Amino acid sequence: MNDLVDDDFELSRENFLEVRLPNEDNFFMDDREETEAGFVVGEVCMENCRESVEITSRAQVLDVTPEENLD
Repeated sequence: MNDLVDDDFELSRENFLEVRLPNEDNFFMDDREETEAGFVVGEVCMENCRESVEITSRAQVLDVTPEENLD
């Protein structure tokens, strides 16, 4: 439980909002519905699309995945 609650703690509807998470101040409400809705205007084009999609390479082959130094 990472010392967030007591060992015998039982989460319920009544005490749900009492649990405080250590990083909660860094979260924010998802407001994309209001803030990004203006970027989409008109109907989405669904004409002249490609007949098929072909995978030409993979990230490992392209060597675009960053390597982590695990030392």
